[in-house]
Amino acid sequence: MLPALTVPLENKSYSSVRSEALDVLEIVVAKLKATGQGDALKPRERQVLTASLVTMETDKLPALKDRAASLLLGMEGI
Repeated sequence: MLPALTVPLENKSYSSVRSEALDVLEIVVAKLKATGQGDALKPRERQVLTASLVTMETDKLPALKDRAASLLLGMEGI
């Protein structure tokens, strides 16, 4: 699952690719929270996803920056 999300999140050429990766990650985080299965995300996976989301702090599109920041906070809650 990780490369399928982290590579698109770090793709600086296509904002639509980053946006779709955020869509998928938002669904995954919501499902993990809803089912109480946050521990299904291994520490290394969490670290890699967090690093990819942090790289989006420099995104030129404010909407994508905001969504990435929101996801970072959401991942802390699971």
